[in-house]
Amino acid sequence: MINKSYTDKEIVVQIKDAFSENGFVRLESFIDVNEYGNLNSRINDEEGEIAKIPDRYSYSLIDNLEVEGLFASDKFNEFLGKVIGKKVGKMTLSVKRFGWKDYTLVHDDEAGKEEIRFFFILTDKWNVEWGGNIVYLTDDGEGQPIVFPITGNSFCIVKKRKDMHSFVKYVNNLAGKNSFVVVEGKIK
Repeated sequence: MINKSYTDKEIVVQIKDAFSENGFVRLESFIDVNEYGNLNSRINDEEGEIAKIPDRYSYSLIDNLEVEGLFASDKFNEFLGKVIGKKVGKMTLSVKRFGWKDYTLVHDDEAGKEEIRFFFILTDKWNVEWGGNIVYLTDDGEGQPIVFPITGNSFCIVKKRKDMHSFVKYVNNLAGKNSFVVVEGKIK
């Protein structure tokens, strides 16, 4: 599953150091290219169930046991544990599709929770002009937001502090029928 270059001991140490120093890390070409292509084509066939509360979010939830199994596997948990520097305990996973008119908004009930979050992006193609960026920012608006543009086969880990919120930027009409899928995980 995981690109072999990311499982090299020296590389894992570098990833862990970057995560410890910055509070986040982004890994491109995270899954073996052939495996990613197969997974992406299978997930794109999934319809999903629309989830919408206008003042909070709009997206489709996808129930895909294969994807959930990959990110709940022992190999993945071992890799993640090495990067975050602790054993991976209780984890929640969700698979969401974002297309035209989809978004998530900053909401107060997200404040005060410190946790490790990760997300993996699946898409055939995406243009930054279509929106959809995943953004983390602080409560007080001070400091620079952490912006993750949508790129297929990228994996990100974020140490969400108590004073941070996140959102997915509105996907505009320029996206047309294009969409992306985000596998999100939270570790308590």
